Amino acid sequence: MSSTMSDAFFPYVIGGVLSLLLVAAGPARGQQLPEGLQGGGTSYYTFARPGQNTIQVLLLGDVGQTGLYKIGENIDLARLLALSGGTGDVRTRGRFSFGRGDTKIRLYRPANGGRELIFKAELDQLVSKSDYPDLKSGDVIRVENQRPFPWFDVFQILTSAATFTLTIIRFIRE
Repeated sequence: MSSTMSDAFFPYVIGGVLSLLLVAAGPARGQQLPEGLQGGGTSYYTFARPGQNTIQVLLLGDVGQTGLYKIGENIDLARLLALSGGTGDVRTRGRFSFGRGDTKIRLYRPANGGRELIFKAELDQLVSKSDYPDLKSGDVIRVENQRPFPWFDVFQILTSAATFTLTIIRFIRE
């Protein structure tokens, strides 16, 4: 291939690599917020009927929507997780990953001026059993997902490296 032909072909290679990066990134999505969300620094959600006794709990970690939840007393831990949008890394849902991610759920309750761990379980245990404690006002629920390494991330790393390499080659030729 002559130098003139490779120089004419080079912009198409760069365009192809950039197109792959855009396809890999996926479609742009706007954040859709539930009805109960109010403005402010912390997300605030309400899932209770008018006149129903409510409690406030804080949900943190790898869930669809973290924040402060004002919920009816009848809502249990599993239902709260469902209302929050579920567990896990939303970015990698539905994509093949190396290994299996383990989701751990911890429930802390105010005690003696601090917080005490009163419940700890894997998500699979939470689903198969219903002997978890009732939620009380002031509880903090922490969801941690130990994610496997997804193929999607491998592809993004490789395309970034290819783009960087092609850019360096272009500058060296000039």
